[in-house]
Amino acid sequence: NDRALLREQGLKIRKRLEALSLRIHPDKYRLGATKQGVDFVGFVLFADGKRRLRTANVRRFHRKYSRMVWEVRMRRREAADVTTRVRCWIAHAQHAHSYNLRKDVLSHP
Repeated sequence: NDRALLREQGLKIRKRLEALSLRIHPDKYRLGATKQGVDFVGFVLFADGKRRLRTANVRRFHRKYSRMVWEVRMRRREAADVTTRVRCWIAHAQHAHSYNLRKDVLSHP
């Protein structure tokens, strides 16, 4: 919770990365409150160990899922294709605490 200490640690991390010929994208480095979590590879990670799917990820999948269900009804897409895509998203979503979320998204196409 000490902003000055965080800035100092951030500089140390940047210097270490420079030594490895790496750098952090300036738009993707920010200081924020711990309670907001850290956005990382499609998830939001929290200090207490909880993992949540990024909101945009859920919204995007729900929109695609609704479209795919409609396409199956109109016979423009095979149901097996939808099943494969849903299983892939579920496999990704299972890495977060998302049981109820998955249930809600898949019950309302």
